[in-house]
This record gives sequence, C-alpha cells and structure tokens, in this order.
Amino acid sequence: MTITGSFARVGFFLALSATVIAAHVESATADDPSTDKPASVVRQFDDGPELTSDEAANAPKVFQFIHEAQPAPLPAIPQPFLPSADVSDEASLFSESIFGTGGFRRSLLSQTRRDYAETITTDVILGSESQFRVTTDAGNLLGKSNSALGISTEKRTPIVTDPRIRGSGVGSLLASGSYWFPARQDLDTMLSKIDSRIISDVIVIKGPYAARYGPGTNFIDIQLAESPRFAGGFQSYGSTSLEYKTNGEQWYGRETVCGGAENWGFRAGYGNRTGNDYRTGSGSTLPSSYKAQDFDFSLGYDLSPDASLEFSYLRLDQSKVEFPGQIFDLRFLATNAFELTYYEENPGFFDAITIETWYNDTRFAGDAQRAGKRQQIPLLDQIGFIGFTNASNMSTGFSAAGTWGDTCCGQ
Repeated sequence: MTITGSFARVGFFLALSATVIAAHVESATADDPSTDKPASVVRQFDDGPELTSDEAANAPKVFQFIHEAQPAPLPAIPQPFLPSADVSDEASLFSESIFGTGGFRRSLLSQTRRDYAETITTDVILGSESQFRVTTDAGNLLGKSNSALGISTEKRTPIVTDPRIRGSGVGSLLASGSYWFPARQDLDTMLSKIDSRIISDVIVIKGPYAARYGPGTNFIDIQLAESPRFAGGFQSYGSTSLEYKTNGEQWYGRETVCGGAENWGFRAGYGNRTGNDYRTGSGSTLPSSYKAQDFDFSLGYDLSPDASLEFSYLRLDQSKVEFPGQIFDLRFLATNAFELTYYEENPGFFDAITIETWYNDTRFAGDAQRAGKRQQIPLLDQIGFIGFTNASNMSTGFSAAGTWGDTCCGQ
C-alpha cells in the first residue's frame, strides 16, 4: 500500500507538472507570434460530451506534446582546392604562386583536367600533398597519397621510386605534355626525374585505354608548376624550406622565387637533397646514400585575354646514388627537359586549342665497385666481378589538340 500510494502521488505531480508546462508553452507561443522554431508543438484535444461555454471554460484541459525533431545538419564534405584565375588576396596569391596553383590562365585548364579525371578508372593527386607527407620524387608522392587507389610503388632508394599501376610495370608518362621514358628500367624510373615539390597535380589513368592519351596500358599525367599572374602591377615573392630526417641523416632544402604582373609571370626553384645509409630496425645498414639537386624554371606570357604562351625548363643532377640489393649504383645522372606550350580559347574553329612541343634527354653512368656494394654482396668479390654501365635516352615531338563543347558535358 505504501508503494502504491507513492506511485499515485508521483503520477499526480507528473500530470500536474505536464499541465502547467503545457499551459506555459501555449501561452508563450501565443504571446510571441514571431516564434519560428518552437521546441515542440502543443495540440489541445477534448474528451467527453459537449459542454456549454461556461462549463467548457472551467473544464480541465488535456494537452498532447508532439515533438518535431529537426534533422541534424550533415557534416560538410571537404572539397578539393580548385585554383581561380582571379585571386586578389595577397597571402593566398603568394601560397598559390609559390606552389604553382595560382594566377596563370591555364589554371582553368588544370581544373578541366581534374574534371576529366572524375571517373572510377582515374585518380587525382594534388601536388600540395608533398608538403605534409614529406615526399621525395613523384613516385614517392603516389605511394604515400591516400588518393592513389590501385597504385603500388617499388622504392629502390629514397629518391628513386618506380610505380606499379594495377600490377603493371612501365607505362606512359606525360609530364606537362612531354613524353618521358626511363633510360634503364632498373636504375632510372619514369618518376624519379621529377621532384614532388614542383608538381601542381597528377592524374593517373589506370586504363586499359584512354582515348585522350592514345594507345597504352596506363598513363600518368603530371602537371608541373607554372608561372603565376598578379593583379595590380608587378609583384615578387620568395620561399625557403628545410627538412631533415633522422634515419639516414637526410637533408632537403628548397628555394623558390616568383614574380610577374597581370599578363606575364615567372617561377624559378632550386632543390638539394643528400642522404646517408638507411638503418634498419635490426641495427644493420643498407647502402642507400645519395646526392641530388634540381632546378626548374617557367616563364609565361599572355598574348591576349584568350591566348597564353608558356615555356618551362627542368634540370636534374644525381650523383653517388646507391641501390641496395642491386648490382649497379649510379655515379651520375643528368636530365634536361624543355617544353613550350601554346593555349587559346575560342580560336574560331575550336572552343579551345593546345599546341605543345618538347625535348628531354637523360644520360647516366654507373658501376659495381663501391665499398658498400661489395660489403652487401660478397659474391662480387668472390667471383672478381667488375662492371660498368652507361645509358642515354632522348624524347622529342609535338602534339596539337582541339576541343568542342562544355567541360561539364561531352567534348
């Protein structure tokens, strides 16, 4: 009886509290007609026979609370940064021009390239990832990026990385329109010639074909950093960076300067990498020391509001590069690459036209006589092996492409 009485009293107080709260909500809603988002909707209903006006005024009223839950806002989906050709903020303009994503009119073309790549058979990797993933060559960027699906890499040295697209070996490499190919596939890879810090973006076409790139198993399309543009007259900027990795005492320094005005711009950068032998978890060392330096330069000029001309040059020098587990090391490797690009919108017969010409060459020499190599592979001394290797490779040509139609639809 005691428990039942207690529950009865509790029920009475709850019912009384609900009636008072309901009356308060009804009064607040009625007194404030501007209330747009009430916490709940109060609905009054009567049970029983019809009453006169005096009886209805004194009769108890029952209210039913109907809570209308508002759906929680969906979290914002991060969108990739797409450069704009009209940038006025100096801080943003500085960052974009240094890393090759600003000003130049062909930044619109870069956005078009990314639009083409929004399919299940392609991946887009932004060059800005190289900053926080601390990557070396372009192949190392593909290996570390979470945006590169179906792509694995074979890391031969800290600065020589060979990509494997869906398990395949050497494919086709287009670096800003130029065609690249390794001089020797076990020592010189397609992507080891390009420092990841001078890349605007990379599009990986995993095939088995791509009409825009011609016949081939797969393609890697790299857009190098381009010359910027600045609104409001001539401006110039500079950037200096320094990185250090404890394992192997690997140093990397880079200096970049850029400048220009509304219709022209330039960008120049120099990078230097050094490293010693890598130490494994067991305490042993791998002969993987290296020295590498690169220089890149781009100069652009707008011939008209719809036409631009862009020249770029890339130089790479590697020396004393040790390949652990392989017979030969590199004594030196030198690469020179030139490219000239003309781009115009609405030339008359096309909606847009791109004409590119390029020349690149690679030469290197190597041997198997280094002390670290002999210590790692004692068989070389046992059989008295003495070996030398050298190779050279050159690629030159031109391409012209015209398009019709909207980039958002078929072209």
